[in-house]
Amino acid sequence: MKISKNDDLILSALKKSKKPLSAYEVLSKLSKQIKSPPIVYRSLKRLEDEGKIHQIQSTSTYTVCHGEHEHQDLSALVVCTDCGKVTEVEDKTLAAMMKTIIEKSALSIKPKSIEIIGSCSDCIKVN
Repeated sequence: MKISKNDDLILSALKKSKKPLSAYEVLSKLSKQIKSPPIVYRSLKRLEDEGKIHQIQSTSTYTVCHGEHEHQDLSALVVCTDCGKVTEVEDKTLAAMMKTIIEKSALSIKPKSIEIIGSCSDCIKVN
């Protein structure tokens, strides 16, 4: 799928940010180029579907995908609650375990990632 001008602007804003951004933070950073929240939400959805970004459910924010993978496997997002840093971890064992859990459940679940929430090593050192 071809990336639109708005998609490119949003992806660039996320890449430049040192922390994940909410849709409204993206809109604020791009207020001269993009005027409407629905445009931001549509672009974020497209970028997520393309595997270029991840939505962090626990914080309602978005971050750039840093993995060199096809997003066919489940990835883990390690989220620091102190500084907001997000680290993407790709692990075949974790993906296989989650696939087994999903298959055993009575629900139709299609997670793109799971989140592990805590304090990163940098924040632990400071505290």
